[in-house]
Amino acid sequence: TPDGELWSDFELVTLGAIESDLAMVGPEGVAAYDAAAAALGLRMVDDRVLRMTQAAGRLAMVAVLAMAPELPMLLDGLAPSLDTWRATPPITEV
Repeated sequence: TPDGELWSDFELVTLGAIESDLAMVGPEGVAAYDAAAAALGLRMVDDRVLRMTQAAGRLAMVAVLAMAPELPMLLDGLAPSLDTWRATPPITEV
């Protein structure tokens, strides 16, 4: 823009599923959210949506590998996430 670069995270400009925020927190984080949501009368986590957002997050992480030739230090940081991705069963139904 004439005033410089503007940036916003997608989550800041949309109303999205809570599962997007919980995609990589693990079972303990989801359980903590569900307990708080239940106490407040809010919707609990939908496991189907959570599986899809987790898969999308892992796909984005794998896509980062395309930058490895320019940024080889990414490989060490991505290794644990890649191991998790490889061990995750495929989504065959929603």
